[in-house]
Amino acid sequence: MQNDSGASLAETIYRKMSDEELQNTLRCETFSDGALDVKQIEMILAEMERRGINDPSRSSEEAWNEFEQEYSGKISDYADCAPDAKACAAISGKPMHTHRRQPVRKLTILAATLVFLIASLLTVQASGVDVFGAIVRWTEELFSFGRTEETRSLVVDGKWPEIDLNKNQQFTSLQEALDFYGVTEVVAPRWIPDGFTPRIVAVKPNGTWLEFLAGYTNKSGQLLAVSYNSYQSTPLMYYEKSGSLLETFSTSGIMYSVFENVDNRTAAWITPHFECCISVPTDAMDIDMLKEILLSMQ
Repeated sequence: MQNDSGASLAETIYRKMSDEELQNTLRCETFSDGALDVKQIEMILAEMERRGINDPSRSSEEAWNEFEQEYSGKISDYADCAPDAKACAAISGKPMHTHRRQPVRKLTILAATLVFLIASLLTVQASGVDVFGAIVRWTEELFSFGRTEETRSLVVDGKWPEIDLNKNQQFTSLQEALDFYGVTEVVAPRWIPDGFTPRIVAVKPNGTWLEFLAGYTNKSGQLLAVSYNSYQSTPLMYYEKSGSLLETFSTSGIMYSVFENVDNRTAAWITPHFECCISVPTDAMDIDMLKEILLSMQ
């Protein structure tokens, strides 16, 4: 893989994604533990702006009212945090939406990740409302893992393997990247359904150590995404889901959880050092086929 090909390939994949897939990818980037990959996030935001799905133009009060109405009844302890429009105006001297390009990049990016109310939440978060603190408590709609115990030796004396940033740009397969770093507790899928071909491999620091990503696409442009995100003690990824888990099953000592979110189906599991997931559009394959991918990694 050429060092300068990652960005153009990633941009191509982002252009092929549906609005929902694009927003879910942005959510995965920003809700993962550690430092944000600003380059990837900015490419996603640029594509969202090109499509006109990321253009907040309302006051903070209007945005909050829409946010509260949409999620009414799902959480009770954010209602007293609604922004005071007069106070915001007194501080800024300008309408709140004119500050959406200020240097507080992380707040803007975090607000941009919420599906359905992206425009509203960009403004609300800029007003100082703890939107994300509230969302984390929506247990009916979010899936996450609890604290785990470290039992294997990838981390020695509290130290992860040294990161080679240059080499990270050169991997041509997910398994090649895992082998380079001596990772054995997770492996790349040994079986991928017919019609899907490898499109991108990315290895990037995540604040704890590394996140390993692989993308496969079919002729319709649908994306099968594989993610192994390193963590320490407590996995911090949150997955939005629609209703209850579809299925849980265990094999070789690993418990897999399968759930859906609008147009995507996701399987998630953890190992001693990685939080893992595979996500694919629901109309691209059924649950049995998704399970075949998981079983191929045993």
